[in-house]
Amino acid sequence: MTPLLKIGQKLTNEEYETHVVGGVVRLFNQPDRQMRMSLLENLHSYIDHLSPKLVNEKIFPQVV
Repeated sequence: MTPLLKIGQKLTNEEYETHVVGGVVRLFNQPDRQMRMSLLENLHSYIDHLSPKLVNEKIFPQVV
């Protein structure tokens, strides 16, 4: 997870949204609680690239 976010820092906004955001959303759908916890701990790395609609529809239900 962390290597993906570090590589993502070098991408443009469009590339980041295309390659990283989809992966983050898929990882939030995993049943592994530790994975979701790791994603939440690194939220500061990718929060600026997530739309409020995406958070409300795809990520928040998985966290709850």
